[in-house]
Amino acid sequence: MFTPRYTFPSYNILLNKFKGHQFKTLNKLSQLIPKTPLIIELRDLRIPLSSRNPALEFLLDHHKCRHKRLVIYTNGDYLKQDPKKYETVLQKLHELHTPQATNYKKLSDEAPLEQKQPVTTKSFNKKPEPPLPFMVLDCRNLNHVSKKLLPILQYKYDLLEAQQKGYLPLGYRILICGIPNVGKSTLINSLRTLYATRPSRTNDSTTTQMAKSNETDNDEAPGSNMSVKQFNGNNHYISNSLNKKGKANVCKTGDYSGVTTKVSEIIKISNYKNGIYLIDTPGISQPVKTLSTSKTLSMSLCNESKESWNVIDPFLKADYYLFLLNILGESGYVGGKDKEYKNNDIEHVLKTWAQGRKSLQHKNLNWKKKSTGDLQMYKDENLLAHKWLQYCHDVLKIRIPSYDVDFLNLNYELNQQLIEQDVKKLGHEFLQKLL
Repeated sequence: MFTPRYTFPSYNILLNKFKGHQFKTLNKLSQLIPKTPLIIELRDLRIPLSSRNPALEFLLDHHKCRHKRLVIYTNGDYLKQDPKKYETVLQKLHELHTPQATNYKKLSDEAPLEQKQPVTTKSFNKKPEPPLPFMVLDCRNLNHVSKKLLPILQYKYDLLEAQQKGYLPLGYRILICGIPNVGKSTLINSLRTLYATRPSRTNDSTTTQMAKSNETDNDEAPGSNMSVKQFNGNNHYISNSLNKKGKANVCKTGDYSGVTTKVSEIIKISNYKNGIYLIDTPGISQPVKTLSTSKTLSMSLCNESKESWNVIDPFLKADYYLFLLNILGESGYVGGKDKEYKNNDIEHVLKTWAQGRKSLQHKNLNWKKKSTGDLQMYKDENLLAHKWLQYCHDVLKIRIPSYDVDFLNLNYELNQQLIEQDVKKLGHEFLQKLL
């Protein structure tokens, strides 16, 4: 009987690059957060835990801005081909974003009279905080962004105006933040493209129907925990002839991290009322103290660029991917007729897979231990591991619910404990410099 590995060894690898401009960005965010009505934090749906930055969590919690946060999980199309896994991930996200009323004592009306006690303030714990709003979004899909995100931004605009009992003369400002290469600039370019390709630039009233409050409408937007009415108006934001050449990109993007290096100027994305504006910020890596081997490998699996290939050994990434496949019950990842194939040895897996590929049979791969100067064999192993990862994703269409091992086993309380532990690892001196 096959038994998967339940622990992955801790290798001595380069964990992260916490660059100087990222620390300056944290100091700038500390000034912008209190002044901004809405903070959008982007995370990756494939790594919901590893794409969360403890330094950002500390700043947002310090300024007590839970009520004006919105978490967007990018790569929303990742699990669309497997609806069961997609629903499992959404259910887990709802659980992690919704505080539970633990130890909330309330006597049942059916209890015997002699067991009932007078209700006092000591009988009750504090009520849990409101849920942290989140949504799953495909940032490259203009139709998806228009129907799911824009109505929410307009609703937030109206809500803030109602609270302040007056219009906002400078419009509605939104701050976007997150780790590097998570899709911040891609989302801004999509929103800017929708604004630039509209039939008219006049001040539109509204083309969507939104909920006046969360209490009056219980229909949730798909892939989110925010209660808004379905978008049923005409598609006023997208032209039918829109193509890739017509995109109005205002932020530079790339398949490597660190493209954005400083806080951007105000970017207008809508003429709704006095305008909706975005502020783009550089990606902020997790400090080395809060990282582990599993977190680094999870993030590297989501970034198959040449940069990650040069930093993280593809053979090590393939071994970690095999570890995830086995622990989640996947099989048949070498192709061929054996649909139940499972193995913990990455060398055996790659060798079995290469034997079934005619294009790789001509290579004389040496599967013995590496010698000191055998550079060619090292390159062949890494190339084979890289090709196998692409084969699993593009040909076999294997979709792991999450590259974070502990994600499916967490609840809200354990998740909050992990955040507190990561913040403590940053140290008192580091946190004081952020404020």
